[in-house]
Amino acid sequence: MRKQKDLNTEHIDELIDMITEDRLPIYKDVMDGKYEIVKGRTWSENVLDHKMKVKNVEMFEKVVPIFVSMSKMYDVDDIKSIFKFCTNSKGDYNFAMINRIRLLINMVYNSKKNRLDVPIQKLMNDTYFFLQAHEIKGTIKCKQSDINAFILKFVTDYAKSESKGKINILLSPLTIEEIHRNVQKIWNCLVDQSRPNSKREVTLKKRELFWEEKDAKERRQEANDNERLFILGEFLDAIDIKKERVDSENGEDAEKKE
Repeated sequence: MRKQKDLNTEHIDELIDMITEDRLPIYKDVMDGKYEIVKGRTWSENVLDHKMKVKNVEMFEKVVPIFVSMSKMYDVDDIKSIFKFCTNSKGDYNFAMINRIRLLINMVYNSKKNRLDVPIQKLMNDTYFFLQAHEIKGTIKCKQSDINAFILKFVTDYAKSESKGKINILLSPLTIEEIHRNVQKIWNCLVDQSRPNSKREVTLKKRELFWEEKDAKERRQEANDNERLFILGEFLDAIDIKKERVDSENGEDAEKKE
């Protein structure tokens, strides 16, 4: 009997192959609740009945929201590349890594649109400043205790700023714990951190998105199209000049014969 993990990976591969730019709107409608998801032996949809038949409901509900979310910034082929980037040597998908990239994409996208919540934008800015402050000759190193202190300060400052009147968030351990967990999650998304060495130092690196954004692709395509139009114009001009030269030469030959 096949292991469920292997079957899940196979179903994810099949599902990813099904997703294309043309079909993406259907999956967006599914996420908007316009389709009923039903388990079946195939991956298919009935547009008239608004039913999405899937082999694996759990994997469908895990993968499709990620595709729809990432599609704000990336083409389907690039999203597939991100999934491939987050596989191990056995071909299994690392969803912790995928979701870190998803969160980073959402933060970068909303930051560019000036729609990012002020505390999250501040955390991004403070984190990148922290990295710059600890960079020496191209390498970023610090003690784990420095990172812990940075995160704790941000959590404390945020709790103070959100405390209103008699509501003191600092006096609520559960709330502080939740804020701390979310800040740590965002830190992990923004920063690639090594394990501590013998001196309890860690090496840090800013996480980057290596894939070309849709807007950048469209601008590059537009520039290429304009360049091709310019070259085509030069080509047509060259043809006209050659035709004028031939007509002129033919005219001169005719005059000589007369």
